[in-house]
Amino acid sequence: MRKEMRKMKVRGIVKILFALLLSVVVIFVLVVQKEELETAAIVTVSICWGVAALIYIIAGITNIKNDSKKAKEYIRTYPYGEEALEGEFNMAENHGRLRLGGIHAFVAATDDFHIIPYVQMEDVYLKNHGRNRAKLRKGYYYLYIKIKGQDRPVKIYYMFERDGNQAYDRCFAKMIQYR
Repeated sequence: MRKEMRKMKVRGIVKILFALLLSVVVIFVLVVQKEELETAAIVTVSICWGVAALIYIIAGITNIKNDSKKAKEYIRTYPYGEEALEGEFNMAENHGRLRLGGIHAFVAATDDFHIIPYVQMEDVYLKNHGRNRAKLRKGYYYLYIKIKGQDRPVKIYYMFERDGNQAYDRCFAKMIQYR
């Protein structure tokens, strides 16, 4: 579990490094190859790649800033101790970034690591993003878990519909079992 929390921080650092590398490429293209590019190409490169770099920097900073605060707070206040949670995490069934234990779901979401007791889950749903039939692209999927007392649902990324549906089915069954 602590290892998964460290992975979240490393993902944030990798996102920032990727954004810096992307920024260096943009600067190289705009400064060194300026004479060979047309004005439209310069504007396109600076806007598209600059926005992509900005998005990755913000995502990386968010991952590092969050630093699994909610999970660490839950671990600190859990009455049976961190060892019990660690044992449940190790025995949990793995569904990508979602691990389903005996009474908790362990989620390495897109922005933070969460430990969610099944009794606090309000809703679970799978949503498709990026479908484009003209390009024959099926898109990607997010599994959303709505938690009591929290405005925004936790979202977990899945590349394939099959994996998202398996995680949804198992998570929904656990949520219903503990209601």
